Amino acid sequence: MDPTPERAPPGGADPAAAPAAARPSRAPAGGRRRGARDLVVGYQRWDRILLLHFEVSPATLRPLVDPRLELDLHDGRAWVSLTPFTMRGARVRLAPPLPALARFHELNLRTYVRGGGVEGLWFLSLDASSTPAVAIARATLGLPYFRARMDRSEAGTAHAYHSERVVVRGPQAAFAASWDVGDPVAAPPGSLDHFLAERYALFSAHAGLLLRVRVRHAPWALRAARVDRLEQSVVRAAGLWVDDRPALAHFSEGRDVEVLLPEVVA
Repeated sequence: MDPTPERAPPGGADPAAAPAAARPSRAPAGGRRRGARDLVVGYQRWDRILLLHFEVSPATLRPLVDPRLELDLHDGRAWVSLTPFTMRGARVRLAPPLPALARFHELNLRTYVRGGGVEGLWFLSLDASSTPAVAIARATLGLPYFRARMDRSEAGTAHAYHSERVVVRGPQAAFAASWDVGDPVAAPPGSLDHFLAERYALFSAHAGLLLRVRVRHAPWALRAARVDRLEQSVVRAAGLWVDDRPALAHFSEGRDVEVLLPEVVA
């Protein structure tokens, strides 16, 4: 039995299932339709998430992000993050969870952007073990999802995660990591830890439109993560090269998330 609550009030990531049935609202220039901010369209839980952070060159990263968005830099430095986790309790508002969408593993490669004065995330790739979630997110939000074979295990504070992308055409990519969870990490506003964790919107480009999806959840409760093993080709498949070891590694038991109505950003 899954011990995680099915109701979640989504870190990417990924509003794959929750906003899929929602039609994006049109936001006026510099803003959005009045009332759209509070319209919850779905619920998710991002469970037992590892956040591996790598510094990259802004010049190398810039061509991989929609030109309508600014790169969000911290002290002039650009970052990408790999975030393996398990999606639980994903459902559209007023609808029960669907077995193929309610629980699956997911691995995101994300970077940090600004659009219309809003800090958010841009996803360079997303791998998921749910074929319907991949298809829905690609069709409705234009997110670069890929089907993958994935599994994870844990024993006490020790965790292991494996992902292998299943593609006929497109970049192959694999990920394998093991880590141990350590002490709590303080992440005050202004710190790099806060900058990399506290993101409450994602941007995507679909059918020529720039979309924004906001989420609501409690601030992350971060813990240190000691990475014992990391082998991955996900970053290279996206067109970037990073160090073999992350500059920072965090872990969180997870957060329950409310997903808000997608908006068209003018």
